Amino acid sequence: MYYLIYLLFGKSNDSLKSELFYSLLSFNKTAGNWSKRHIQVLVFTEEDIALPEGLGDLRISFHYLKEEDVREWTEKSNGHALILKVRVMQEFFKGYGQYGILVDTDTFFVKDPAPMFRLVQEGCLMMHLKEYPITQRPAIHSFFLRKIFRQLDGSSYIVDPDFSMWNSGVVGIPHSYAEMLPEIIFLAEQISSAKEWPTDEKRFIEQTAYSYYLQKHPGKLLAADQYVIHYWFFKEGRYLIGHYFKCFFGKDSLQFDRMALDLNIPVGSLAGISYENLPGMMIQLMKRYSLLRDFHFECLPTDTHIGKVLRSYN
Repeated sequence: MYYLIYLLFGKSNDSLKSELFYSLLSFNKTAGNWSKRHIQVLVFTEEDIALPEGLGDLRISFHYLKEEDVREWTEKSNGHALILKVRVMQEFFKGYGQYGILVDTDTFFVKDPAPMFRLVQEGCLMMHLKEYPITQRPAIHSFFLRKIFRQLDGSSYIVDPDFSMWNSGVVGIPHSYAEMLPEIIFLAEQISSAKEWPTDEKRFIEQTAYSYYLQKHPGKLLAADQYVIHYWFFKEGRYLIGHYFKCFFGKDSLQFDRMALDLNIPVGSLAGISYENLPGMMIQLMKRYSLLRDFHFECLPTDTHIGKVLRSYN
């Protein structure tokens, strides 16, 4: 059995529930027969979730996190909630011991993800896409040059900042590499407790620890961006996905109308958009309303699927 893993943390977080619903709709649309037979959706969450209809025959199960565990994990990481993305993978390997790929809720599939799971089964590591060399973040680069870290066995080591930042919107790790997860967690905990870590880079701590260790290990690290889009750059993109499927979560239909009003988008102009053009529509809206920034071009490089879409409209 193979598992498509999601994490919903923070009770009553309707935004994440909304994103989850649209991501599942996209998986249901793109998954072939093999994927629907062999891939189980597994949602790690702190509370019951009632998903709307429209998800076909997807097999969806829930793993309920204990409040005390979530609190302890977060406190040990100095309040860095995204450490839960590593903790959940650790819990998955402990409880399931199968092949699993964690995807953020703000994602949607553009291709059948079956090849992703086969690659992980073959021993490959996977993240969403390769963003930029750490040398392009002088504050982070300088931090690693000056800092000494400890491993769980007490030994000391330095992090050579000659590695690249990868986006952790997708993380796939073969269970043969599960032993590195405690070290990833421990590195993230040490970074999060360091006063020298740049304040405006705090949200990237878990991603940085993942990037370092997954590039350090001998397994081949591959990008998943040709199969799944991580639309962190335009969170309103979920309303476009709901509009495409004509299936909204909760009150998202009202949010879609509000977005169209705020951005002065004629709703009729969105009619007939093909599924394949949804990423392009997100980029077009960002460009039309001056939402694109330099860091979008840096984090979405020219050799990535979404990076090519970005530049095709620029």
